[in-house]
Amino acid sequence: MKADVLDPAISSSFGVLGVYGFENYPLDILPNRAIITFVEYIYIFLGGVFIVGFIILSYFNKGDKTEKDHFMPLLQKVAVQFGLERTGDHLYPAITGKVGDFPVFIKKKLVSHEEISVFTLTYEILLPEKKLPAFSISSEGFITEFKRYFGVDDIQIGDPYFDDIVRIKGNDVTWLLSVLNKPVREMIKDFMQSAYSGYFSITEKALNLSIEFMAMGSAKKISLTLDMLLELAKTLCRGENAVEVIKNNYLTESEQGVKYRLLDALADAAVKLPADDPTMTAALEDKDPVIRFKAALLLNTGRYPVISNLYETGTPSLRKLIINRLKEIGDGSLMEFLQERLPGEESIEVKTALMEYFREMGNDRVEPSLRKELKAALTSENSPNDLTYARNIIRALKKCGTYETIEPLHNIRHFILKQDAAETIKAIRDRIGSGEEGWLSFGKATNTEGSLSFIEKHQKDISDNKKPLT
Repeated sequence: MKADVLDPAISSSFGVLGVYGFENYPLDILPNRAIITFVEYIYIFLGGVFIVGFIILSYFNKGDKTEKDHFMPLLQKVAVQFGLERTGDHLYPAITGKVGDFPVFIKKKLVSHEEISVFTLTYEILLPEKKLPAFSISSEGFITEFKRYFGVDDIQIGDPYFDDIVRIKGNDVTWLLSVLNKPVREMIKDFMQSAYSGYFSITEKALNLSIEFMAMGSAKKISLTLDMLLELAKTLCRGENAVEVIKNNYLTESEQGVKYRLLDALADAAVKLPADDPTMTAALEDKDPVIRFKAALLLNTGRYPVISNLYETGTPSLRKLIINRLKEIGDGSLMEFLQERLPGEESIEVKTALMEYFREMGNDRVEPSLRKELKAALTSENSPNDLTYARNIIRALKKCGTYETIEPLHNIRHFILKQDAAETIKAIRDRIGSGEEGWLSFGKATNTEGSLSFIEKHQKDISDNKKPLT
């Protein structure tokens, strides 16, 4: 018996698939209805994907054309406002020219970052050649953090947030501190935040900034950004005396860390100021003792009472800071004062800082005090702190020691200190001479006037070419 004729609903489905004449076939020779419906859905899905893709592509093509049609007039307005010329093509429009002393380039540019490419509006402001010291300011990145971790530091301004996001290189730190005042730092931070993926940098040659293209939706935004960049360029090139600028910056600065750096920069430049100078008046009246100390270093007269009072009344950390800073700038004017304070000092960190200071100053006037400190350290319980301190004393004696130092050093038997003692003896002899073989040194008279001390009596001489005195 002949099978029933194909159901009209199924027949219409085959019509969608473009199959002709299936309605005349019996049902028993056709695939089952479920399979036919699945294939039908696949074709419908593919057709839908094609239609949606076509709509999206048309939309973006229209959007790109609209963006071009919209952006070109914006650039034209900016070009007219600043007296620039339109260059480039319809895909990468640009405007160029000169505003005042600065050549300006603004263009659409494709920027790639971490395998992602984005169209940006890129600004470039060229700076006058050979007018600025070599430097660079750019965004903080992983490489910089890596270098800092291993002790390779960039220049720090003292503004914590600014130092965290900005990388600064340069040889003229005084000049950099003079130009990076608070308004300029705020401007740079704004540029860093608006730049696409940190694409903002300043060198002695140019300022460069890239902002995501779609974010610049009006001629006003484009012009405002250019105005700010030109203002920054003018600040960099103003050519004012760096010391005077730093003094003025101090009076308007709010970040305590930046104030430290500004006063240090003045001290490094060997600046001396009277107490009634506005900068000095403000600094010496500051509640922060560190500020007052750094200001006292700049006084042309009357610095000793200020520093000595801060040292006497300050915390161990302040005393250590005072000693270290005096060492950094090579100031030996408080040598006797610090020598007198050495015996009564309780902080091992401060005493260690004093040893490093004495070693750096290299003055044999402190030698008696150092010998007393060494004797006390060697006769203590020989704790790790005592041994470390004794080692610092021995090293300080390299530049401060005299003939009288050699005998106590030669008698040191502690295995940790013996090598340092031998090196110090050699350094003393290289510095002040050793005399002929079998030489004697005159020591201080104790009980008997004019007594002699045998430096190497019945001991092996420390140098290979000397024989023990017999």
